[in-house]
Amino acid sequence: MEGLGTRLRELRKQAGLSQEKLALECVPSLQPVVIYRIEHGITEHPWPSTLSRIVDVLRRHDIDITSDFLLGIPPKKSSKSRTTVR
Repeated sequence: MEGLGTRLRELRKQAGLSQEKLALECVPSLQPVVIYRIEHGITEHPWPSTLSRIVDVLRRHDIDITSDFLLGIPPKKSSKSRTTVR
């Protein structure tokens, strides 16, 4: 199973961003080492505000992403898709 760092690295590259560019486009900006540490698994549980800022930047670069996806949390099934078995 791929982890947060791998997913972030792939999406960042898909967006055409370097670690530095991604960090600096966050509002407020992050230090590039923060992105490095996440991608290399040094920081496995970044602050929610850090993840939110990263996701915002990726979305601005047309990457359809959620924090849950980045963290590897599977999407929730909607109640409309459930079938009742009797």
